[in-house]
Amino acid sequence: MPYKGSTRQTAVWYMNNNVFLSGAYGPTLPVGWNVIDVADFNGDGKPDYALFNPSTRHTTIWYLSGGHLLITHP
Repeated sequence: MPYKGSTRQTAVWYMNNNVFLSGAYGPTLPVGWNVIDVADFNGDGKPDYALFNPSTRHTTIWYLSGGHLLITHP
C-alpha cells in the first residue's frame, strides 16, 4: 500500500497478479495510527485497512470503497 508519511495520505493500487490496473487515493490516517494489514475483511471485493495505535493499543478496521472510507469497526 503506497503511503506518504509527511501527509499521512494513503493510496490503493488495484493489481492483477503483478500488473498494475488502476489506483485511487485512500483516506488520510489520523496521527498515531498505522496500517498493519490491507485485505478484503468484509468480502465485498474491495481492499480494507486494519489499523493499530501503539499508544492506546487500540485496533480498528476501516472498510473502503474505491479508496473512500465507508465505515469503521469498532
